[in-house]
Amino acid sequence: MNNRLSGEDEIPQAPVICELRNNRPTAQVLRPLDTNHYETWHVAFSHNCKYFAWSCGNRVVRLVQWNKQKTKVGWNNDGSRIVADQNGSPKPWKQIDCPDFVHSIAFGSSVPRKKWRNVKVYHKYNYESENELILAIGLQNGKILTYDVTREQKLVLADHHETITDLRFAPDGSLILLSACKDRTLKVWDMKDDGNMIVTLKGHTRPVRGCGFSHDASLLASVGDGCAVLLWDMKTYKRIRKLTGHYNDVVACEFSSDGALLVTASRDTKAIIWDPHLGIVLKEFFHMSPPPPKILAGGANHTWLRDVAFSPFGTHIMTVADDNQCRFWNVFDNSSPKFVTVLPDSISCCFSPDGRVAAVGSKNGSVHFISYPVSVQKLAQLCRHVIRRIVQNTNNIDRLSVPLPLKRYLMYRDFETFG
Repeated sequence: MNNRLSGEDEIPQAPVICELRNNRPTAQVLRPLDTNHYETWHVAFSHNCKYFAWSCGNRVVRLVQWNKQKTKVGWNNDGSRIVADQNGSPKPWKQIDCPDFVHSIAFGSSVPRKKWRNVKVYHKYNYESENELILAIGLQNGKILTYDVTREQKLVLADHHETITDLRFAPDGSLILLSACKDRTLKVWDMKDDGNMIVTLKGHTRPVRGCGFSHDASLLASVGDGCAVLLWDMKTYKRIRKLTGHYNDVVACEFSSDGALLVTASRDTKAIIWDPHLGIVLKEFFHMSPPPPKILAGGANHTWLRDVAFSPFGTHIMTVADDNQCRFWNVFDNSSPKFVTVLPDSISCCFSPDGRVAAVGSKNGSVHFISYPVSVQKLAQLCRHVIRRIVQNTNNIDRLSVPLPLKRYLMYRDFETFG
C-alpha cells in the first residue's frame, strides 16, 4: 500500500535552518546496554524563548541559550550545523548529567503566590519570584529530576515505579507539575511546596504515554496504550470523560492555546482534533492515502505517529511519523499538509513560543530546527482565540445570545467559514 499522501511531492518544503548534534561518548565510557540509548525523546523551549533543552541520550540533557533575534547558523569543525550567536560563535550550553536514561523533559515558570495568602511557611526551595525557571527531567527508573536554571539546584521527586513518559507544567505559573508514567498512573506535584506530591490519578489500565494541561490548568488530558484518551477535572482530580476514535496506542496530546481544542496522535496513522468539553471529533488528519482499514491501523502500518504539537495561535499542528515525514497541517483544512520536511527517524517535536521555529528530535540524539513561515492571523481568528480563552467551555458558548453562525464559529463547528 502506498503510505504517502496524494500529491505530497508537490507540497512546499519547510527548510531546516540549523542542527544540534549529539556528541556520542566513547565506547569505553558506556556499559554494553547503554549503546542504543541516544534518542531525543523530548525537546522543549522555555516560555520566554530564552532556553532550549533536549534529551540527547546516555543520561544527558543539554540546555542551550536561545535568542530569536540573534540566533543564526554556525558550523562545527566536522561540518555539522549548530545554533550560534550573531557573531557566528557557538552558543554555550549546560550539560545536566542524570542518574538514568532520560525519557521526558518540560520547562516550568513561576509567578508569585496570590496576595491574599498571608500564611508564612518555610520552604527549602522558595519559588516565589516571577523569574523562576525550572526544568523537569523524567527518568527511566521512575524518578523526576528538577533543575533550577537560575540557581543550578537539583531536586529529585520519587514515587513512580517505571519510566516517566511525559512531563507538563501547568501554564498558569503555579509550578504544578504533572507526570505520566508506564506504571499506569499520573501524579501531580507542587514545586512551590518543595515538590510534594498532591495526588495520584488512576484510570488507565495500560501504560500512560502523554499528558497535557488546558491553558488555565482546569482540564487535563492523558493518553496511552489501548487507544486511551482520558479527560480529568483538575479541581476535583476526577476523570470526567473518555474519548473514543483511535484504533491503536495513543502517544501524544496537546491543547490549543485557547483551551478550546485538543489534538491527539496515535499509531493508527492519524491525528484527531477534539472538542474536549463535549467529547466529539472535529477533524481527522490521515497520514496514509487512502486511509488504512481498522485492522491495518491497529497494527504495524509503518506510519506510526510519534508526536504532535499545536502552533501558538492554534491554527496549525505539526506531526512526526515513522515514514520520515514532518508535516505541518492547517487546522481549517485537512485535505493535505501545508508544508512537509523530510527528516529520518524523527520521534519528537515542538514549536517555539513565537511559532517561527519548530524543533524536531531524532533517534540519534540530534535536533533539527525548521523555519516555519508565520502568516498574519485573520482578525476573526484572533477574536475567536481571545473569546475562547475567556469562555473556555463550549457549553457556555452555546448559551450565548449571539447569531447561530457566529456561535458555530466560536464553537469551531464551521472551520472553513472564517478560517
